Amino acid sequence: MSHLRETLSAADAFLFKEEAMTPIFCKPKLLPLKTVTTQKLDEMQKEARNRAKAEE
Repeated sequence: MSHLRETLSAADAFLFKEEAMTPIFCKPKLLPLKTVTTQKLDEMQKEARNRAKAEE
């Protein structure tokens, strides 16, 4: 056991540096409060109310 020899030389070994994880900030994505479908439904309801008022 005392006759151990090196199998990897310094030229064959890979040297690397462990990097710390840092946050990457990107632009915030604004989400609409109402979806397109709910906006269309609101418009249809407004039109129906306007028609009902016009008929009175």
